[in-house]
Amino acid sequence: MKIKSALRAVFWLLAILVLFDDLSDARPPAPIAEIDHPVFQFEPVIAGQEVTHGFMIRNTGNTELHIPGVYSG
Repeated sequence: MKIKSALRAVFWLLAILVLFDDLSDARPPAPIAEIDHPVFQFEPVIAGQEVTHGFMIRNTGNTELHIPGVYSG
């Protein structure tokens, strides 16, 4: 009888640990912006010359990613 009750206690302990481990993996919905190369250094340019560069942004999150504006720094 002691072995059965000990096994039952171990079973429930493991079941509770598995349940809490699954809950800790759940993350709230959020966008995640991933940029492979987030910084780009332009070569020197003449004043007034237009220069452009494109950045690839991926959303690896689980909700929509909004990018309201982009500004140079």
